[in-house]
Amino acid sequence: MHGILPGQQISSVNRPWVMWSPMCAIRIFTYQISAGISVGSVRSGDLRGGAGRLRRGGDAGIRAQVALAKAREVTELCFLSGVNPAFSAERYAEMIGIAHEILPEADIHTMSPDEVTWAATKSGITTAEVIDMARAAGLGTMQGTGGAEILVDAVRSRICPNKTPTAEWVRIIKEAHGMGLKSTATMMYGSLDTADDRAEHLGGVIRDIQDETGGFTEFIPLPFIHENTPLHQAGLVTGGSIGREDLLVFAVSRLFFDNIPHIQISWGARPVTVWPRWVSWLVAMIWAGRCSPMRSQWRPVRRQPTISTRLT
Repeated sequence: MHGILPGQQISSVNRPWVMWSPMCAIRIFTYQISAGISVGSVRSGDLRGGAGRLRRGGDAGIRAQVALAKAREVTELCFLSGVNPAFSAERYAEMIGIAHEILPEADIHTMSPDEVTWAATKSGITTAEVIDMARAAGLGTMQGTGGAEILVDAVRSRICPNKTPTAEWVRIIKEAHGMGLKSTATMMYGSLDTADDRAEHLGGVIRDIQDETGGFTEFIPLPFIHENTPLHQAGLVTGGSIGREDLLVFAVSRLFFDNIPHIQISWGARPVTVWPRWVSWLVAMIWAGRCSPMRSQWRPVRRQPTISTRLT
């Protein structure tokens, strides 16, 4: 397997994570998003020095962050957001268009199935029309988040009851792949899920979709970090995943997905000592402020791939 799939060396992508709104209409018990900011605005760290915090509102904030990305010669723009109750399909397309106009050569990676569903309802159109509108504005690839939580409804009903059900997530992802859009696939593990739940997520959902569409570019395991989450505060979890468990998840993922070229890990998600050899794709630069889907936290961060050559 290691010889026929990527993995002999680690590739990296120069990616800013830009959050265009921390407002969220969906309650999720595995993380919290700070809502101390007005609807439609963007918060970022001081991107020049990495210290302090700035507030940049609306379109001006998007333009400022994308202009900085252009100056840093990024190859991908990853826009993150809660499901903002004010965002329609037209607003998503408008924001994507702003970024694409400034940096047309970069892949714009955004729009989870949850956001697509919300935008369709808000604008009174179909999910296919939302995807087509976003793609026309400059959307390059679609986010497989929304399925970050285990794609088993018995688990989702406990940790993210208001998120898109598994069947609808699958439908929208297949719809996007059928329209020519690629996407990522993710799995957040270590909360209330079991080994059987993870196996269903990997083999019963993601692998089956990939066999049918071939639309996933990479698979991203996301270890649950329990501190400051509602699940932890309620006493439903006492800890997240541990190093050995992480190694097993990455190894089993590589075995499951002979049909997905890359297994990705994000820089900083785990210490270097537990980065497994099965990883072939590294998000090597993350900046512009991060709201982690695994903890109640907002902090500016910028990381350089200074030691990636030592990970092969």
